[in-house]
Amino acid sequence: MNGAALAAVTVDHVTKVFSSGTEALSPVSLRVEMGSFASLVGPSGCGKSTLLRMVAGLTDPTSGTISRSWPSGPEGIGFVFQDPTLMPWATVAANVELPLRLANPGISTAELAMRVTGALQLVGLQGFTGAFPRELSGGMRMRVSIARAIVTRPRILLMDEPFAALDEFTRFQLNEDLLALWQENRWTVLFVTHSIREAVFLSERIVVMSPRPGRIVADMPVAFTVPRTAALRDTHAFTDTCAQVGAAFGGGMAVP
Repeated sequence: MNGAALAAVTVDHVTKVFSSGTEALSPVSLRVEMGSFASLVGPSGCGKSTLLRMVAGLTDPTSGTISRSWPSGPEGIGFVFQDPTLMPWATVAANVELPLRLANPGISTAELAMRVTGALQLVGLQGFTGAFPRELSGGMRMRVSIARAIVTRPRILLMDEPFAALDEFTRFQLNEDLLALWQENRWTVLFVTHSIREAVFLSERIVVMSPRPGRIVADMPVAFTVPRTAALRDTHAFTDTCAQVGAAFGGGMAVP
């Protein structure tokens, strides 16, 4: 990334020790530039999700500081969890509009409808405003979750293994759709995944973390230009990049 680019978030020597005494993160420092797409990869329990939650302000670091470029409150950030966490009794439109109502209690009905419709159009669900979560496939429910995260027009989109529970075909399709959305809107995206192939396909940069206590063992640029298509996954360059990230991942596993 361009060193002159403005930082969306700066993590400075952050640690996290839980009340049980478990040390989740040893000092971690990370700078994520505005408009960039960065992925965090590492073994289970290495603190990826903990770091993401601290960036979101959902939990506090034990030591160190996190500086953010966006305003406090729900309008600054969108968070997509691994589970869509939709309200089963509410329609798709009602699920998507909830964070917008919380962020803007005085929003007009017309503005609310326009924003919800726009978010659903972005994720390809404009015809499902009145559907209920039980009527949707797993991939469609995740699209609703993404629409809910972007309806407030956030500065940064934090995504915690959002596609991990989906079948490979659906996951690949959502990867491609997410990348197209990012190219169009240029949110800052910080994406957590266990999948090296997913990280390489999506990211401009991959940050590899070690086992607990998590620390950064590699910070690797991904050279592929955008737009990227499904054909990229079949190229030697893609396979080689995955192998390089895998080697860094393996090296991190060996760090004492």
